[in-house]
Amino acid sequence: MLPAPSHLRLLLERQQYEEFFNELLPHVSDKLSTRKNVLSGWRVYARFLGETGESLLNFQQVGLEYVQWLKAQDVAPATLNNRLAQVRKLYALLLTLELVRNNPFLGTAGEHNPVDERREVYSSTEVQRLLAHADMQERLLVLLATEAGLSGSEVRRLKFGDLLADGAELRIWRVRYRQDGFEPVQVVECSAVLQDALAQWLKVHGATPLFESVPEDFLFEVEGRALTDPELLSRLYYLCQRANVIYRPWRALRHVAGVQKLAAGLDKTVVQRQVGVRWLGPLAKRAGLVDGRKVRWMKG
Repeated sequence: MLPAPSHLRLLLERQQYEEFFNELLPHVSDKLSTRKNVLSGWRVYARFLGETGESLLNFQQVGLEYVQWLKAQDVAPATLNNRLAQVRKLYALLLTLELVRNNPFLGTAGEHNPVDERREVYSSTEVQRLLAHADMQERLLVLLATEAGLSGSEVRRLKFGDLLADGAELRIWRVRYRQDGFEPVQVVECSAVLQDALAQWLKVHGATPLFESVPEDFLFEVEGRALTDPELLSRLYYLCQRANVIYRPWRALRHVAGVQKLAAGLDKTVVQRQVGVRWLGPLAKRAGLVDGRKVRWMKG
């Protein structure tokens, strides 16, 4: 049952946006991840309202102005389109509650965003902000994605025994890429910064690899079991909130590793296998690489 319109109006008069959004979120979706993403978008919209002086209910040209504001933030086309979809949901609920007379975003066009170019990636600045606000566990989680290119399931499966060569390598299980002639158990090299984070994590848990004293547990546990996928994403979500970084799914964090590896000149087929992306065009662009066909066209 939707909340009373009078109650919602009172919350808005008090500028209690968080309470206002929390009243509406249960009516968006039953999925926690969906509600988290929508809430993130609504918070961005509230920031837009605060900066522009627009009103949530008594608006003028918010449809066009919000698009321009988002573009000024230099958001990716996929992010812009997501933000518009999220705010459309908000006004659809407000329309049902008769708090507004129309949905100002119903006909608002987003950005052209071809399927093969949809590659969400955290920027290097955002990654640094995440690391600056992370505790020891969160720092290691972020680095496993951005440095080693591990997927969420690969991170959750890691055990202390999978740290090889004193933390210089990781043994991982890549089920999703299993195919003929493909070995699902792989060894991934760790960067110096990741090795340092792993060493600190081992020390906290009393592991001494040189003396062959290594726990048999999962690297990240909750009540004696491995993290679930929602628990892992929840850690990333709340870290994003503290660091004031727009939340994106784990794969967007993993794509950072792809950009870094391409920029370093790693073979594309190797990057495809490690990051799990068949079409590397969008990541290559972020890495500053130019498509060879375009070079030939420009020379011609």
